Amino acid sequence: YHQDLLLYAVPAILQLYPNTKITIIIGHNPEQSIAYYNKMVKLSKNLGIYDHCTFINTRSSYDAFSKLINQHNIVYSVCDGDIGASQTTLQSCYAGAVTTSISICSCNCIGSG
Repeated sequence: YHQDLLLYAVPAILQLYPNTKITIIIGHNPEQSIAYYNKMVKLSKNLGIYDHCTFINTRSSYDAFSKLINQHNIVYSVCDGDIGASQTTLQSCYAGAVTTSISICSCNCIGSG
């Protein structure tokens, strides 16, 4: 799900908004395993942004997810399928969050979603 794209942007965001906190949701499925979770944590440490990040690696109920979304100002999601929007994006919109999403096709080029 390319959360690394967001993590790479965080240092620039922190220059403008130094109190920014990022929550990365990494569910348990074949695409997002504990190895991927560890990779994202390591990347945040390498980028020097770990203290600004919270990583969630468990699935949440829809109610818990809605509460989590409502604690944030912006929800960012990258969908690498061909549907154009991830389930997270749709759930976030339903919860009333300001949501942005981009899609990545199988050739890894970035397009608008």
